[in-house]
Amino acid sequence: VRGWMEGVVWRLVRVYELLTGRRSMISRESLASGKEHQRYDGTLILRTLAEMDHTWAYTPIPDVIASTAQAYRLNRDA
Repeated sequence: VRGWMEGVVWRLVRVYELLTGRRSMISRESLASGKEHQRYDGTLILRTLAEMDHTWAYTPIPDVIASTAQAYRLNRDA
């Protein structure tokens, strides 16, 4: 998202909030953080768990997306 697009979107969202009285999940801050590249390293927790004789395996992202989509489809009409 380009900077000018971000500015337009958060202003439109703010107008929407003022007109409807409802808070949006989109904020100026969430738009800004959405374009940041963030990387996390889980080796410390894996090492700590191994020292405690616990094992942990991360679930691959495609599997998480598939199970989340399935849960959404099952619960969207509930």
